[in-house]
Amino acid sequence: MPKAPVADDTNTRLMEHSIGNKADAAAQAVGATTSMIAYLKGLLNALLGTAGITTFPAAAKAANAVSLAEVLRYIQEKKLDVVETAAGEADIDISEAVYTGYITLLTIAPAAGEALLDCWLHLDWNKTTTGAHAIGTAADTLDAIVMMKVDDTNLRHAQAFTQVTISDTPSDEASGQRVHIGPIGPTETCVVKVKVSAERDDVEIPYRIMYRGAAPTITPVAAAA
Repeated sequence: MPKAPVADDTNTRLMEHSIGNKADAAAQAVGATTSMIAYLKGLLNALLGTAGITTFPAAAKAANAVSLAEVLRYIQEKKLDVVETAAGEADIDISEAVYTGYITLLTIAPAAGEALLDCWLHLDWNKTTTGAHAIGTAADTLDAIVMMKVDDTNLRHAQAFTQVTISDTPSDEASGQRVHIGPIGPTETCVVKVKVSAERDDVEIPYRIMYRGAAPTITPVAAAA
C-alpha cells in the first residue's frame, strides 16, 4: 500500500504526494508543490469557512483572465445596489450667455465605460438672496429640460420640468423640482438646460443628484469670477 505523506509534504514524486495528507494546511495560493487536500481545504474555506478568502484580489471588471473574486469585489466597490448622492450649486451666468433660450446648467457624464443604473435630479429654485425667486421679478418664468445623447453624439430633448412662475412668496411646489432621469448609458451624456423669460442677474441653483452605479462626472456651470 502507498504510504501517506507527512503533513504539508512538498515532494511531488509519487501520487500520494500530490494527493496529500488529511492534516495538510489549507492553501489558496497556487504553487508547484501544494497538495490537492490543501487546495480543497482552501476552496472550502473560501466558499464556506470562517477564514474566507485569505487575500481578496483587487477589483476588476469581468473580462478574459479575470477571476470571479475580482469581479465580485468590483461589484461590491461599485455599490450597484446603493444610492449615492452628489450635491452642489450651478449658476445662471448672464454675463456668459443669453438665457432667454435654453443654456446648459449642468452635465452628468457616466464614468468611462460605465452606465448609471438610475439617476434622480433635484433643483432648488428658492435659495435665499441669490436664488431664482430672489433674483427674478414676479411673473417671470423659468424652464428647465433634460437632454440626452440618444445616438451618443447629438443631444436630444428627453423630458421637461414644470414651468416655474417667479414670486416673492413662492408656493411649495414652485420652490424646487425633482425629476427621475432614469438610467444613463456609458456614452449617453445627460445635459440639463434652463431658460428664463427675462434676464435680471446671475442666479445660483443648488442641486442634488442621486444615482446608482459608478460615480459620474458632474459639471455644473459656475459663475465667472
